Amino acid sequence: TTIILNELKQDRFRIVNFYERRARRILPALFVVIIAWLPFAWVWLDQFALKEFFQSLTSVAVFSSNIFFYLKTGYFDTAAEFKPLLHTWSLAVEEQYYIFFPLILMALFRFGLSALTAALVVIFFVSLGLAEWGAYHSPNAAFFLLPTRGWELLLGGFCALYLNKRPPISSYALNQLMSLAGFGLILYAVFAFDKTTPTPSLYTLIPTVGVVLIILFANAGTIVQRVLSLGPIVAIGLVSYSAYLWHQPILVFYRVITLEEPSLAWVAILTALTFVLAYLTYVLVEQPFRNKTSGKISRTGIFAGSAAGIVLFATAGVAGHVYQGFPARNPDFLRLQQNFGISARCSGAPIDSEKCKTNSDPKVIIWGDSHAMHLAGALKLIFEKDGIWQTTLSACPPVPGFKEATRNALTDCFDYNEIVQRRLMSIENPSQYTIFMSAAKDLTLAEVRDDFAKSVKALKQRGFKLYVISTTPRFDSVKRCVIASIRGGEGFDQCRYDFQSAENRDYFKGMQAFAQELGIGFVDLKDLFCDGSQCGVARDGKLLLRDSAHFAVEAAPVLARYLAPRIGYPTGASVSD
Repeated sequence: TTIILNELKQDRFRIVNFYERRARRILPALFVVIIAWLPFAWVWLDQFALKEFFQSLTSVAVFSSNIFFYLKTGYFDTAAEFKPLLHTWSLAVEEQYYIFFPLILMALFRFGLSALTAALVVIFFVSLGLAEWGAYHSPNAAFFLLPTRGWELLLGGFCALYLNKRPPISSYALNQLMSLAGFGLILYAVFAFDKTTPTPSLYTLIPTVGVVLIILFANAGTIVQRVLSLGPIVAIGLVSYSAYLWHQPILVFYRVITLEEPSLAWVAILTALTFVLAYLTYVLVEQPFRNKTSGKISRTGIFAGSAAGIVLFATAGVAGHVYQGFPARNPDFLRLQQNFGISARCSGAPIDSEKCKTNSDPKVIIWGDSHAMHLAGALKLIFEKDGIWQTTLSACPPVPGFKEATRNALTDCFDYNEIVQRRLMSIENPSQYTIFMSAAKDLTLAEVRDDFAKSVKALKQRGFKLYVISTTPRFDSVKRCVIASIRGGEGFDQCRYDFQSAENRDYFKGMQAFAQELGIGFVDLKDLFCDGSQCGVARDGKLLLRDSAHFAVEAAPVLARYLAPRIGYPTGASVSD
């Protein structure tokens, strides 16, 4: 902001110069880091993770990775800890800001600094208001998108506007007090904020205002100025951009390769590696490209190189998407594909979507979250003639009135269940229909028990035949063991667990008793996995679980043979693979 204002005052601001500076500052180091990690992604990521990596690569190339990662915050998407380019969301926000901000300054500067400041104040409060609202109503959008993040960047602009009009504050006592207050606000946020703190929101004013106070008041001689001027801290600041670029992929690929979280000792090693690579990148890449006075890299060269890199990475990203993460590298990893039931489009789909029915008038209805969704393949085999109707939404149990936010911010669980229940209550001849319900959530818990019981009672009175099918025994390390087994080509015999170590070991008896109390059928899936006290993840040569809780697609025939006699269809034994 300071640079733009000074150049506007001298009537020598040129947007091309501004974007050249940004390109020199941001792109060379970014491109080098991406190129460095491409071979690791190719070798170590399974095709589903690699497909998402290439998709994110395209979004990084066109400075929209914040939008991409916002759209990829659904229930089944890769966990944040396994996304090598996730951290670039903030870089995308910054670059989007720099598209609009200089244009706004150019347009408003002619009306004077007061008018310019007033306009930016309005934008600031609108953005802050959106962030506060979004933190509670659409947290994923609030976290990732520019309209709810712009106010944080504008705070730096306000510092520049203030210092543009006034000299640095000269009162030693005031500088000391306010800079220490700013430092304290930042420390408070570091230690007091956690994953439950709405971000960004009014809470985010605490660390950002702390930064403003340091910028304005940590003048020469203050304690904060002396601390932040120490050699090691200055050195960290100099390489901070490169360290930012390296740190996330280093942590991600450690987890991918070892299939575990790094220990404290490994965190120290990986942190040291981050700063070594950051220093080399700063010296060998950042400095040469940023020093345009040396004449080594001309404006034409930087723009041509930037354009070439953008096209190259965008093209590679599209190829990775089109070729589905190149599964031929190891076809066995296809066994980990997501189990969406009838169709990938059935999570939260319109209630009468033909994509989620196997015939025009299906008599078997599946209702619940992803733990109902993953039953659809097996039930489709059993009820081939009757037809299946899948009404499911990830992270949304079949409980009308359930208000807990789903992981897919695009569809609301409360509204979806209301729609499903109204549709079920409008069905003619309900005695001809069977409803299978399932959920990851324990339906005996106080927050859902009464609402679920009320819904079951209403459906029973109408004449529906009702079943609850249990969730699966849950063991935390299943996916790590399955991936290791696929990598080693050894089968899944090593993936054995004691039932007493299951996270939900108390669920099964309680849910069975609750179903009996409600007078509805209950199918306990525990015995599909467990022989006595020992549980496994495969049966009859088929992988049952793709992660700690969801059936693999190939499990459908095994599950069908297990379910059929337990729901009154003994012919299920003839279901073929």
